[in-house]
Amino acid sequence: MHNQTVLLIEDDTTVLKIACVMLTRLGYSVLTAEDGLEAIEVFQRHKYEIRLVLSDFAMPHLDGMKTLQELRKIVPGIPMILASGHSEENVMRGSFKERPACFLQKPYNLQALKDAIDLTLR
Repeated sequence: MHNQTVLLIEDDTTVLKIACVMLTRLGYSVLTAEDGLEAIEVFQRHKYEIRLVLSDFAMPHLDGMKTLQELRKIVPGIPMILASGHSEENVMRGSFKERPACFLQKPYNLQALKDAIDLTLR
């Protein structure tokens, strides 16, 4: 077991529940947020526990990239996996000051999630 905490940010309740189950099966403790603004609040309260952030890209209030910018103001270098149903090329297009450690194409399965986490935390 990893005994590490992941902040999962997802506005789709079904995807949130499934991803939470997958992360738990991989041995992680999971904190959840349904949008970027809630994620910032949760992150501020648990910044010393959170080892990794897994975030959806398209969300209300703050998208995944803007959420990443804000989280890294709190803890520079916090590893993030950005997940999206849109292509990596479309999501990563543009000049962003901060970039996620890994992109995860939705829908993803347990093995794809494990591989993304292993790549991000190595």
